[in-house]
Amino acid sequence: MPKKINEDNITLKPRLKMRFLELELQQQDIAEKMNESKQTISLWSTGKKQPTLKKAFKLARILGCTIEDLWDYEED
Repeated sequence: MPKKINEDNITLKPRLKMRFLELELQQQDIAEKMNESKQTISLWSTGKKQPTLKKAFKLARILGCTIEDLWDYEED
């Protein structure tokens, strides 16, 4: 049986700011494309909040990359 992952011990370190800089995009540009607030994008960028998996895939698609390009996954 697969080991159950305790989500409290998972850290996702965002690399969104770097991708925004690479593409010369502002958080507001992304917010409009995602139909989210600029504050939400900011929280994702700083790691204070995590998007749902569906939103993470949508964001990666908009930015032309994979989820793994946008977040480092670490298990404590």
